[in-house]
Amino acid sequence: MERTGLRGHNLFQMLQPKQVETISDATEELVLDAGSAVYHAGEPAEYLYVVREGRVALRGVSGGVTLHVDDVMPGEIFGTCLCSGRNTYALEAQCEEKTTLMRVRADVFNRTLHNDPILGYAVQAYISGVYFRRYLDAITKLQTVVQALPLARI
Repeated sequence: MERTGLRGHNLFQMLQPKQVETISDATEELVLDAGSAVYHAGEPAEYLYVVREGRVALRGVSGGVTLHVDDVMPGEIFGTCLCSGRNTYALEAQCEEKTTLMRVRADVFNRTLHNDPILGYAVQAYISGVYFRRYLDAITKLQTVVQALPLARI
């Protein structure tokens, strides 16, 4: 993988050149068509992703109901479950248009963070911020849905 592609992203700017090299060696570029699944909920979380071009929709699916959680745009990350202690993906990820992704092996990424605890803390703080924003957006969407439901007085 092109090292400058990683180095140009906020998440990877925190890394030392040797760390970027290690992670670059565990990164590949994928080009997927609109409608292509990146992963499904429950699949093993083996990779984290950065969108280079295009758009990926993240959706929660439960009991036949789908909730659109977020659109991941160029420069944004997703699929970082393994970095948060989950070993399966919690959401569905699907390309909404032709999309170019950087796919990073999560085990190599995690090992790099583990070997440098200060870096690991900074990266976890970054990832937590991304997840917290998505969480707040999902709560807002759920509140809108609930408020639109007709409620009967008992």
